[in-house]
Amino acid sequence: MLVMTGHAKKLSDLGIVIPNRLGINRVLQSLPPSYKNFVMNYNMQNMNKEFPELFGMLKAAEIEIKKEHQVLMVNKTTSFKKQGKSKGKFKKGGKKAATPPVKPKSGPKPDAECYYCKEKGHWKRNCSKYLADLKSGLVKKKKEGSGSRGTRRRPRQNRSSDEFAQNAPRKSTTIRRKNKAPRENYKSMDIATYAAIRMKNWYEDVARDDEIEDKRFWCLEQEFIYKDIYEPMRKVRPMQAINVDDLAANDHFEDAIWVTGRMGLQDLMKIQCDYSPELIKQFFATLAFKKDAERTMEWMSGSTHCEATLRRFASILGLPAEGGLRLHGPQKTDKNVLFDLYDSSGAVGSTKGLLPIYSQVLRFLRATIAPSGGNNDALRGALVGLMHLSFKCARDGNEDQDFSLDIMDFIFHEIHDAMVSRTTMPSTTLWLWMKT
Repeated sequence: MLVMTGHAKKLSDLGIVIPNRLGINRVLQSLPPSYKNFVMNYNMQNMNKEFPELFGMLKAAEIEIKKEHQVLMVNKTTSFKKQGKSKGKFKKGGKKAATPPVKPKSGPKPDAECYYCKEKGHWKRNCSKYLADLKSGLVKKKKEGSGSRGTRRRPRQNRSSDEFAQNAPRKSTTIRRKNKAPRENYKSMDIATYAAIRMKNWYEDVARDDEIEDKRFWCLEQEFIYKDIYEPMRKVRPMQAINVDDLAANDHFEDAIWVTGRMGLQDLMKIQCDYSPELIKQFFATLAFKKDAERTMEWMSGSTHCEATLRRFASILGLPAEGGLRLHGPQKTDKNVLFDLYDSSGAVGSTKGLLPIYSQVLRFLRATIAPSGGNNDALRGALVGLMHLSFKCARDGNEDQDFSLDIMDFIFHEIHDAMVSRTTMPSTTLWLWMKT
């Protein structure tokens, strides 16, 4: 350390100043391995010492390290072997002391009774009758550990069920609780199995489970779905009302607003609803669909069981319950239908290279009927159909042609698809639904 301090002073005299912390670190790095505890303690306590202080600390540490080294050397060289027993004791003067005579082992007492022949004066192992019978094969010598004091276990078929319990393998906590098999996590469950579970209607199939502590759920399965899938979700899809009238007066947005008007979306775009993320999560965890023509939904809101038809929902929003173009169907989405929406730099199926009018329409759709919960740059699912419909509206010059969207059908399918696929919640449509 003194050599390094001297070099640092020479550099300082030459006008090259080495920061104190850098110099200290170089000193600590140069220390031998025996100082590793000192270096660790110095860094953990975030010390910032000058060179003279560090020198004093290293001298004190050196003394302690030497002490530990000396103790270690003593422990390594000291022999702890036991001394062999001498065959005889020695008195003072070097003479060997006489070894005390070995006492003979005592035999059976006169009144000792033999367990074999029941006569007195000897033990069973010395019994002449027992030895003769043993030799002739009339009796067999018992193995060590057998008998009344042995550890031999009775045959399994002769043991009671209580005895089996002590030796039975321990069940896991999950299995022991209510004697139920461990359940599968709904988040990691394959999509087909999960979709089949969600197509059930708990409210018709089972009575409400009053033993559940959390009264927000109709049955235990709803609570598990909530905890596995929806409770960990951090983000809720945003919604933003759009001032259609102001944007229509702006030349930059005029064409895009005109397209959304032909699609029949402007009344929906003006709606802004307050919302609760926890109620939204509870809705999707407890949602069930009735198999009726009215397309009725049932769900839990707080501790209340709620129910509403699609027609009632539409009447509250002031929208037609049916009529218009339907975009959802069994056919697969083909992103190639969007080819004409891009310029030469565009990538079909993404937001890159969209022509200005369609880029603006996409922003309106994202803020209202088709919000994004993940990758905002990708166009997929029903959003592809919406963008293709906007292209038809923009290109068709016939004002009498009706391009109105069946909004209620679109909302219904978006809620259903989000529930079955476990994707991020389409909260826009839900906020509208919660107004019922």
